[in-house]
Amino acid sequence: MTAERGVLVPALQVCAWVLFLFLGFMIARSDFRDQRILHRHLMIGVRAAVVGYLILLASSVLGSLGYLSIYYRWPFYGHLASHAMLSIGAALALWWARIWPAGDAKLFSLLSLIYPFLPSTFSFDTGWIV
Repeated sequence: MTAERGVLVPALQVCAWVLFLFLGFMIARSDFRDQRILHRHLMIGVRAAVVGYLILLASSVLGSLGYLSIYYRWPFYGHLASHAMLSIGAALALWWARIWPAGDAKLFSLLSLIYPFLPSTFSFDTGWIV
């Protein structure tokens, strides 16, 4: 964690890793046992991702109003929406083409929502104000 990034993004990254590992275990266990990916496990991830994005959005609003010095600028959300639409579109296309079953397409869509929170070599930090 560097001083210019603040604590919000690293804290969300830690939460995302915990969520990723927890859901990974739960989904793998149910898929192995029942050959199904349960909707309730997917919904836990969707709800957590929505909460994370609402926190980021609130920080952007507060930053735009001058209450925070470190926040994501508005173009970040356009990039995020583009990533989500392309990922979900690819998952739907693979499902419609009968390459993936519905559960795998839904799991891929969920992972594409969680992915921007995870630290990686591909950066979603293009809108970061320092």
